[in-house]
Amino acid sequence: MTGIISSLIMPVDSLYRKIVCVLLASTAANPVQAMSQMGPFGARAEPSVWMLVYTMVYLLGALALAVRVFSRRDI
Repeated sequence: MTGIISSLIMPVDSLYRKIVCVLLASTAANPVQAMSQMGPFGARAEPSVWMLVYTMVYLLGALALAVRVFSRRDI
């Protein structure tokens, strides 16, 4: 439960796991072999498409908020 909540608050982990899965898919068809290549930084499970969609919406929302806050500042 804590992992799900932390993924929703900061979804960068899902991008990292997707990148690892994409990079290691061509070199290791076996997940155990991929884990042995990456050690503790490997990813066994690829994130769902909906988590990646949520991550993109989250990033666009954070960017829109940053642009709005920055545009109100006096430089």
